[in-house]
Amino acid sequence: MAAFEIVKEDGKTPDAEKTASILKEANASGLLLLSSGVHSNVIRFLAPLVITDEELDKGLKILEDILRQQ
Repeated sequence: MAAFEIVKEDGKTPDAEKTASILKEANASGLLLLSSGVHSNVIRFLAPLVITDEELDKGLKILEDILRQQ
């Protein structure tokens, strides 16, 4: 498992709204991600052990595109 935290421009304040937006876009694009954390601002990846390089690259590309749009 890997995770990263979404915070506001100040670099400290949790941003649950942006996290929810990212998850919604990811799910609409076929990428299932989980939110977690006390403030619901952490995005978790849970890739299966049998994931192929192609599948991983596709998922990371979807996530990268969404993050660039935010």
